[in-house]
Amino acid sequence: MMRHIRLIATIALLSLCSSQLFAQEPLKVVTYNMQGMRPGSNWQVRLVFMIQYFEQLDPDIILLQEINQTQSGEDNMAQTVAEELSEHFGIEYHYTYAQTHIAWDQFGEGVGIVSKHPVLAEGARSLPRGDFPRKAAWNRVDTPLGIVNAFSTHLSGNAAVQQVPAVMAYISEIEQANPSVGAVLGGDFNSEPGSEAIMLLVESATDTVYFDTFAEVNPGQNGFTVPAEAPTSRIDFIFQRSLGQLRADSSRVVMNTTYDGSHYTSDHLGVMTVFSLVPGSTEPEVRTAMPTSIELHPVFPNPFNNQATISYVLCDPAHVQLDVWNTQGRLVSTLVDEAEPAGEHFAHWRPTDNGSGVYLFRLTTAAATQWQKAVYLK
Repeated sequence: MMRHIRLIATIALLSLCSSQLFAQEPLKVVTYNMQGMRPGSNWQVRLVFMIQYFEQLDPDIILLQEINQTQSGEDNMAQTVAEELSEHFGIEYHYTYAQTHIAWDQFGEGVGIVSKHPVLAEGARSLPRGDFPRKAAWNRVDTPLGIVNAFSTHLSGNAAVQQVPAVMAYISEIEQANPSVGAVLGGDFNSEPGSEAIMLLVESATDTVYFDTFAEVNPGQNGFTVPAEAPTSRIDFIFQRSLGQLRADSSRVVMNTTYDGSHYTSDHLGVMTVFSLVPGSTEPEVRTAMPTSIELHPVFPNPFNNQATISYVLCDPAHVQLDVWNTQGRLVSTLVDEAEPAGEHFAHWRPTDNGSGVYLFRLTTAAATQWQKAVYLK
């Protein structure tokens, strides 16, 4: 009976592979360090062109760092972005600003978020102090994909290792109290890939891993973001929390051209990641995801203590790679790495020298990537 039900579901999925009946809007998230109102940086002109770039990109959520405002509060860079985008697109944008310190002895500085979708709740959390006080800002956003918890932060290079666990704890606390289809964390981390601070995120000792979205969809590319005029380092990231239904479909460096032939709108370049829902996921009472070229079914049984069965459907013939990862971000086993025809497929994993715990199963084709999670009880 179960096999019969699975066969019916597979046939239904294959019939929808090219259908647009359940089309979903993508979710575009940008992170950008604005360089504030730094004296001598012509910030008023930079801000005008910065907004023009945002109009072209049309992001759903903008995670901002080094937002400055005058001490009178009359000029706030995040507020100006929200107001100008509201006027340009004819819809109301929301902004959040969490001040951390006074910059150049004259401007308030902090982190924040601009959203084109309704913000249901917001907040901020102070982090362990480094060179400057730091915070993580939060918006609970009602997006086309469902409720997303979005976080923006700006870490200190000399304290990033202490600040990352505080950010992760804040996100876990928010997610537990305010469930979502996914949590997204972006910002200026003042740390490069492979640094101790970044490895705390991507090799978490818990079952919550953070995926570096640019690295996930652009393997081998450097994605440098600083300095803007001749980038040699990547310290600006958009991370996706593994416990959720979001999937990063693309990620690229943006704001990477001059506005007058010689000047950039900041000393940083930006990053934009485009998300969708994992096929088969739904946002209750709101939306249904569109099936894409692959469908990775939940691991069976779960938990398992001898063998795990992984089944998946291909809408079209494709080269498939099915990997098993541990929660420290290390590859444990590759179960499949070959071209396969359209249809339903099965793979099996028998842990040998692996300890009990949570394991992540990643199915990858040229068109898409999907994840499932299961618990191994030795």
